[in-house]
Formats: sequence, C-alpha cells, structure tokens
Amino acid sequence: GLETFIRAAALNPTISHYIAGTGPIELKLKALVEEESIVNVTFLGFKSGDDLKALISQSACVVVPSEWYENCPMSVLESFASARPVIGSDIGGIPELISESVDGLIFKTNDAQDLALKIKWMSINKDEAINMGLSGRKKVEDKFNKNLHYAGLMSIYKSVLGEAK
Repeated sequence: GLETFIRAAALNPTISHYIAGTGPIELKLKALVEEESIVNVTFLGFKSGDDLKALISQSACVVVPSEWYENCPMSVLESFASARPVIGSDIGGIPELISESVDGLIFKTNDAQDLALKIKWMSINKDEAINMGLSGRKKVEDKFNKNLHYAGLMSIYKSVLGEAK
C-alpha cells in the first residue's frame, strides 16, 4: 500500500509524509517519488524501539495503507498505545481495529484520492485527531492489555488440555 500512500502524498503537497522501514520495494518507491517529483515524502529507513516510539509519538497520525489481509497489525495497536489516531485501509483486520471517526479513519484500499482526503482531514482537524488518539489509547488499555491477553491465552491452553475453565 505504500505506492498508494505516495500517490496520496502527491495530492497533499503541503503536508509532510514519512515512511519508516525498508524492504524489497524500497528502491521502486524511491524511484516513484523521484520520477513524480514528489517533495513531501521522506524515507526514514528502519526504525525500532525508542526511535520508533518517538517517531509515532511525534506524528499527527499513522497511516496503515496495507493491501494485504493482515489479521491484527501491531502497527495499529502501537499507534493507539502512543495515543495517535490511525488511518487504515479497509482490508483484513484493520477496519475491525479502527472505529471510524472514534479512534481513526478508514479509506478504500488502493484509493489514493480517498486516502489523501483522510490525511488532509487529520491535518486540518487537529483537535479531533488528538481526541481520536486518546480514544485509541483507551481502547488499547481496555481491550488489549496484558491481563486480558494472559487470561485469553490461559483459557486456550486449558481448553486444549481439557481442564475446566
């Protein structure tokens, strides 16, 4: 979905867009940015740990433009944990994690225009974006905390072992 993200960035030339990570299509994506003379996309390379947390925390929102049927992408939960709203594609488990206009926005997969509109909305509506981020943080605290995760895992183990719940 990064090509869609880059094409959306081209439609919002006054908004800075950042790509964290590396991979086999990195050179193709950099070539697209250069060929199209897109000046508002910056490639940051691989980020992890404190560097990634700082990057997320300093962003207005996080875009998950996946075109893959991901079940529960950690990038959505990490963004919510940092109180940042997420703009995610409407594929796989992404729309199951994001509550539209509550903790993020959903865009039509592969649709750069729709994504550009959602990014622009976030940049204009900063107070609402902050509130969405706080809602995402609450969601992680309430539904994805370590105690619930542990209880769920133990329930699975007990059911597999035939023990009473």
